[in-house]
Amino acid sequence: MKPVLFIDFDGVLSYQKFWFSLADSKNDYHKYHQAVSDLVFQQNKQMVNDWLTGKCTSEGINQFVANELNLDYEKLFSIFCNDCSNFRVSENLLNTILGLKNKYYTVCRTDNMDCFDRFILPANPLMEDAFNEIDNSYNLKELKNLSYYKAKADRLGVSLKDCVLIDDSQNVTEFFKQSKAKAIKVSGEEKVLETLNAL
Repeated sequence: MKPVLFIDFDGVLSYQKFWFSLADSKNDYHKYHQAVSDLVFQQNKQMVNDWLTGKCTSEGINQFVANELNLDYEKLFSIFCNDCSNFRVSENLLNTILGLKNKYYTVCRTDNMDCFDRFILPANPLMEDAFNEIDNSYNLKELKNLSYYKAKADRLGVSLKDCVLIDDSQNVTEFFKQSKAKAIKVSGEEKVLETLNAL
């Protein structure tokens, strides 16, 4: 069996953020851009953790934001869904990963939300071609941990020390290295491409 190439999504393959269009001054909710981001990702980190592990939905999060900031839920949720459907995922990187499938069993392992499967993946069909498997924390009900990577390697009949991880998280790359496997902390399309080409 081929060694596994584990690749992160956010910060590696894509750099968009939820509600990114609120940053556009032409958006009616432009003035709420920072408030939405702060409310969700700074002031309610446990809620984000619950969202990442399947305990709440995108609808629930947007309803919470709408209630807290006195915004129209339908409008806010429409913006959220549209932004997710317009996440830019680097086709250059995906095509490079596709070319590596002759050497590696490719797995996208992302700590992400329900919107990843519902809106982001359908809008980026090349993801399904580039990866043998796509694992999202929302569906797994857990964030990245070493036992996940070990179990995946075991199921595929390979040694984890022969596998490779590409991720932008210091924490994730550090615990992956505990298994004596190769972990590369990298972000930015150009640097990720260099990393992939060097494999």
